[in-house]
Amino acid sequence: MQIPFWAFESDLVSKKIKKGNLLFISPLPSTFVKYDIEILKKHFNVNSFHFGAQKSFWQAIKQFQLFFWTLWQIPFAKVVYIWFADYHAFIPSLLGKLFFKKVIIIIGGFDAARIPEMNYGVHTNPFRGKVSKICCRLADHIIPVSKFTGRNLIGNNPISILPKISIAYLGMAGTGFESTSKVRNQSVVSIIGVTDLNRFKIKGGEILINIARKMPETNFMLIGVSSKVASHYENLLPSNITLLPWVPNEQIPELLAEHKVICQFSFFEAFSLALLEGMLCGCIPVSHRLIGPAEFIPKNCGFLSPDLQEKNLEKALKQALASNPDLGTKARTYALSNLDLLKRETQLIKHLKN
Repeated sequence: MQIPFWAFESDLVSKKIKKGNLLFISPLPSTFVKYDIEILKKHFNVNSFHFGAQKSFWQAIKQFQLFFWTLWQIPFAKVVYIWFADYHAFIPSLLGKLFFKKVIIIIGGFDAARIPEMNYGVHTNPFRGKVSKICCRLADHIIPVSKFTGRNLIGNNPISILPKISIAYLGMAGTGFESTSKVRNQSVVSIIGVTDLNRFKIKGGEILINIARKMPETNFMLIGVSSKVASHYENLLPSNITLLPWVPNEQIPELLAEHKVICQFSFFEAFSLALLEGMLCGCIPVSHRLIGPAEFIPKNCGFLSPDLQEKNLEKALKQALASNPDLGTKARTYALSNLDLLKRETQLIKHLKN
């Protein structure tokens, strides 16, 4: 006897209902956002809304769309999951609370920061900071991507949010990031991903240019620099530094594997997936103790400057360049064992299911 098609469909729908619906809201589908979506799809029926980088009039239009999208979806949802406590988080957080749904907010860094002298961070703008604070009060769980991010968040919010906070590091799958280069150059690479001059400074671009001048025998490569920023520094660069534009993700491993050392010298950095990518490609990581990456660079295969002083950063780079190449292999092994997606999945689901 032929089984009707609707019998299969009914069974499939039944399984989906058992999993429960989750509303996923984020500004853009960044790499870390996509990883979380893939994790959550194993446990929920995920409905996504990507807000985009909107300004002025289009910000209002997008908020209007978000309101009706959330209002339509939320009666059938178990969880509201939001990346970043910013403008786009207010409506879903509020509606989540009104409909008695669990609200989870992931704190990615910018939403925890306040650096007025560099015009960086949600809390630099009083109104925007107020919106972020309200979102955190409405949330049931707040999950920063590092302890560094959590400390900054608490510093810019009422202490009453502390019991809601749990740290969950980002992670990556090791596949696709194997070392593809047989010969590594005695060189330094950094992925900074910037489109404007202010962000270039925040990401430590100017610091790296200054250090490159002091280390003329070492080549430096900065990946993810817009043409606008590159043209500004065109006549200021030493001959041993190269600025590359945005590179397709599939080309990143090959580029990273050419270098012995990867560094991250930002003024503010919540986690740095770029540094983790470098470790997975067998690069030796170098950073400083004042930002998030210091939490996952092990002493036995990485180097940390005590601060952002150029002389100390230069010293850390020279130590890494002079070190045993096996440290890169150790860095990859550490990343695979301690910063994989399975660990993040376990931490996230613990909060989502409870």
